Amino acid sequence: MPVRFWIIAFALAACAGPAAATPPDMVEIRDELFGVGPGEILVLRTVTDNLGSHVNSLSGTALVSIDAATGAETLWPVGRHRLQPADPVIPGEKPLAILAEPLEGARDPFAILAARGAMPAVAAARLAEEAALAVELGPEGAMVRHADGARFRLPAERLSAGLAEAAARIATLAPSYPRVGGLSLSDLLDGVAFAPEGCTLAQPLRIRFPAELPPIQLARVSCGTADDDVRISLLRVIPPAP
Repeated sequence: MPVRFWIIAFALAACAGPAAATPPDMVEIRDELFGVGPGEILVLRTVTDNLGSHVNSLSGTALVSIDAATGAETLWPVGRHRLQPADPVIPGEKPLAILAEPLEGARDPFAILAARGAMPAVAAARLAEEAALAVELGPEGAMVRHADGARFRLPAERLSAGLAEAAARIATLAPSYPRVGGLSLSDLLDGVAFAPEGCTLAQPLRIRFPAELPPIQLARVSCGTADDDVRISLLRVIPPAP
C-alpha cells in the first residue's frame, strides 16, 4: 500500500479526534526499484509501522542489493522518518509533522550505487522489455513466460522462504522503538509466512543488457489484505526455468 495512503489515513484520524478503540497493528513492507547492475538489482525497501496508533507512524528505509543468480540480499540502512500530529496544531496549517530521525550507520544510496557500478533505475528502464506474455502464481510458485519462448520460474518453497527472510532481515535493521500495546516490530515480523496462494504476481520486467550477459527477470509479489497485521509488496528475481 503506498505511503500516501498512510499520510491520508493518519491525517483524517488526527482531524477526527480520539478514536473509541485501539487500532490494529499495521506494518507494510514495500520495494521500489532503485538501480540495476549486470548481476544484481538494487531496491529501496521501506517498512512503515503505524505503531499501533491512529495518528502516528514510523517509516524506515534500507537499500537492498538482490543477487540476480541466487536471490541473496545485502542491506544498508538509509533513513528513518516519523509521522505524528503537529504540535501545536495551527488552523490552516498541516495537521501532521514529518520528522527525520537519526539512524545509526545510515548510508547514501547513490554513493553505493556508484561504487557497485550500477545504473539508476530510470536509466535502466531503456534496457527493460515490454510486458511478458503470461504471468502465473500458484501452488507451484511463480512463472513468467515471454513471446520468444523464454520461461522463468521461482518454486513455491523458495518464494515463500525468500519473503519470510526479507521480512525478518529488515526488522534487524530497525532500532527498538516504543509501540502501543508493547509488541515490537520484531515481534510482528517474527515467523511471518506467506503462501503463494495468498499473494499476487504483477509488474513483470525483463532487463536485457547490451553485452553477452544473462537477462534479469523481475516481478512484484504482493501478499496480505487489509485484515492482516503485516503486508508486503516486494520485487523478486525470477530465475530461468530449467
